[in-house]
Amino acid sequence: MAITVAELIAEPQLGLTLLAGAAGLDNRITWAHTSDLPRLWEWVTGGELMMTNGLSIPADADGQVALAEALMDSGASALAIGEKMHAPTLTAEFLAACDRLPLPLVNIPYPLPFIAIARSVAESSLLEESRRLRQTARVYDLLRTAGASEDHWQSLVQRLATELDAARMLTLKAADSRQRGNRSTLDAAMAKLFASESAHRAADKAMQILASSGYRRGSTVERLFRDVRATEIYQGTSEVQRMIIAEQVLRGRNLEA
Repeated sequence: MAITVAELIAEPQLGLTLLAGAAGLDNRITWAHTSDLPRLWEWVTGGELMMTNGLSIPADADGQVALAEALMDSGASALAIGEKMHAPTLTAEFLAACDRLPLPLVNIPYPLPFIAIARSVAESSLLEESRRLRQTARVYDLLRTAGASEDHWQSLVQRLATELDAARMLTLKAADSRQRGNRSTLDAAMAKLFASESAHRAADKAMQILASSGYRRGSTVERLFRDVRATEIYQGTSEVQRMIIAEQVLRGRNLEA
């Protein structure tokens, strides 16, 4: 993912410090842009770290607050100001506005060149783009080798959706049986077996498609795959559920005979 303001500040070779707007440290930076034009926000498209030598900063408190609000409204991720350059004194109202919005306000130490910051942001974006390209290539390759792409994809989605919906209905049936005071051993075993294995198949397919991105620790698919695997073990493994189902079905047939 794109680098965050906190991660950029943490890079020791840059020596950046946060002046205000700590609540926005998780903002992600898609690009770093330098400008000293008066209406700084007009150059924001969303996600930028705006860097200035200070010529864009108004001298009065109202103007500084308006600048912070306009940058935030435009989608800027943070504002970085070069120290010992042309910036006026940053007013208390400006710092308070950055905290309120929140808009991270970063100090660039003199004489760090702005290009060093831009390079760090660009390198992070390139790594993220490379990861996305590899992931996309993996998806297309999997669909290509699996057969007719469109038919296979539709079939996969339909099959998984049907299985998960059926699992949901079995679970509701078991819950209804239990609520009515009926013996729900068979219904519960069927629901647990089918629901846990259907969830496992869905998570397995998702991880197969996403490859290393899905397996990466902390990803949603990795967490789901780990969690659903546990449902096939605790409170009776799938093998135990099959034994219970077989026993209950055979017992019911013997009673009917």
